[in-house]
Amino acid sequence: MMFCYDEQGKPVDLMLVDFQISHHDSPAEDILFFFGTSPSDEVRMHHREFILLKYHVTLTHTMAKLECSTEAPNFDTLLEMLRKRALYEVVIAFTLLPLVLVDKSKVKSLDDLASSDEKYDNPAYQKKSYRKVMTRLLPLYNDMGLLDV
Repeated sequence: MMFCYDEQGKPVDLMLVDFQISHHDSPAEDILFFFGTSPSDEVRMHHREFILLKYHVTLTHTMAKLECSTEAPNFDTLLEMLRKRALYEVVIAFTLLPLVLVDKSKVKSLDDLASSDEKYDNPAYQKKSYRKVMTRLLPLYNDMGLLDV
């Protein structure tokens, strides 16, 4: 985390910097990761296009400001990148979204799991909010052909 301090040395703002999945790839991965883990159901289902437009404007502006040697993709190219990599969002929604939404009080520590012989029923997939989101997303993913074998 990065902190911004006022004149008295008190923190007034912060920014999370996450380098866990730091690599060079399509900007589509960033936005697909966001859609797979972060927005509310309302935002995910009704404001996707607005978010994509804002993301594209910000990406284009930032790349120009940083004088990137690579030209920013136009909006149609970004949409094509998203379409080609859409399965990434599905994988994220199935693997990371449950961890984002899980009730932390029901999660066992690794020590508890290692010292127990009983079967562990992972609470990450049990939460109603996860099931609600997936109930909406699965038909969308299916219509996109992303669940075909």
